[in-house]
Amino acid sequence: MAPSAISKFSNYAASQGRPDLAELLPTEEGAPCIIELSAANASRLLDDEDAEVIAEGSKEAGLWIEKVALPHHSVGDAGASSLAKLSMCKALDLTANGLTAKGLESITEAMGGVTSLKLGWNALGRAGGEIVAKAMGKPGCPLKELDLSHCEIDAPGLIAICAVLRHEETAPPIEILDLGSNKLFCETHEDVAKQVSTCVGLNKTLKVLRLRNLRFDDACAGYISDAIRVNKSLTEVDLSANRICAAGAAALAGALYDACFTARRKQMEPEPPLKKLDLSRNVIGDGGAAALAEMIAADPSLVELRVCNNGIRDEGGAALATACLAKTHLEYLGMWGNTFGPKACAAIDHLDNGDHDAFVDLDVRTYSVDGKLKASRANK
Repeated sequence: MAPSAISKFSNYAASQGRPDLAELLPTEEGAPCIIELSAANASRLLDDEDAEVIAEGSKEAGLWIEKVALPHHSVGDAGASSLAKLSMCKALDLTANGLTAKGLESITEAMGGVTSLKLGWNALGRAGGEIVAKAMGKPGCPLKELDLSHCEIDAPGLIAICAVLRHEETAPPIEILDLGSNKLFCETHEDVAKQVSTCVGLNKTLKVLRLRNLRFDDACAGYISDAIRVNKSLTEVDLSANRICAAGAAALAGALYDACFTARRKQMEPEPPLKKLDLSRNVIGDGGAAALAEMIAADPSLVELRVCNNGIRDEGGAALATACLAKTHLEYLGMWGNTFGPKACAAIDHLDNGDHDAFVDLDVRTYSVDGKLKASRANK
């Protein structure tokens, strides 16, 4: 009886001094295979030699590897070059390994069928952004998910990616795009925001956009707001850990309100799809909270809003909690990390425990000390 493909791989891994790699494969035969192991669940960190054994062993055994996910290991450019030989692979996750632009180039040149590429926390630099943009611009690129967060990509690299997504005829069908925490300086963040706004406004497939920690200010929020007004596919936007103040929050709130008002006026047009907005760790204060509260009460499409750690005080907290009492789509409001005085605590307590029809899940709960209401983080 001929040995199975899994047995062949196991024998090859053992012959290369890596018998434990056989544990990455399923116990039952069948294609395709998924190789998935985070460093947190591993007995050791995998390196370039392990990546080579995985690639060569799969080829020798005739295995169809559909997905490789090895986050937080020690795979570098040589290992990336080896994994690039898995030409049938559809999803590759090498988050927080040791890749540079050289390893990325090997991947993009050989793995033209990848639909999900997660390379966050690798030092790809400007060249990395340009390499990805070039790959995305190839006819028929099937990429749907791209994570390039924390990759030290500067403004020209990010702008190159956005430029590809502007062209409907040639752009890949991207649904999830994470460009957060990259290397933007004060003089370049607004240029990036303009390009993001343009590509999002024209793109028809993007659903999740993550732009955290890019030094975006009120002007940048204004550009993103313009895109939200016209985009028909976006369901989630993450603008957390930026520098957005009250004016930026008001612009975003206005965009959501305007988009919904326009859709309802036209009647035949569906409501905007945006469901989740994360503005945590900005500085919107009471003014921004008041603008968002007015938007909530007007019942846009939003179901989840996060404004944690935003310098919101008593008036703003009370306004947000009170707005949730209106008939609204909102299901979750995250606002822990702000200052809750007596008005905010009373409004939160009424929303959480009062006699009304509203139900909004909060990350804050109230309790009484000597007859005075205080707020604490809710236990989940």
